[in-house]
Amino acid sequence: MSLLVNDIAQFIRKTDGANQLTPVALGQLISNHLDQAGVEHDGATLGEFVERTNPDKRMGASHLAELICAEFNLPEEGAER
Repeated sequence: MSLLVNDIAQFIRKTDGANQLTPVALGQLISNHLDQAGVEHDGATLGEFVERTNPDKRMGASHLAELICAEFNLPEEGAER
């Protein structure tokens, strides 16, 4: 598992461990997290992607993080500085 997948999965667990956020809100927070980390991505559609792929929020954080990285072609190591 890549460093970025692990980072996103940890962020999901920390931010929404109680599973209270909507999928769109979670996606928007992940987008903000990636922005702060300097990872280029298509933030406009990340919330929609989370809603479409995990509408009932039953997917585990690691699996969702893997799908996000694959869908948005995110670098394995995180930000390219």
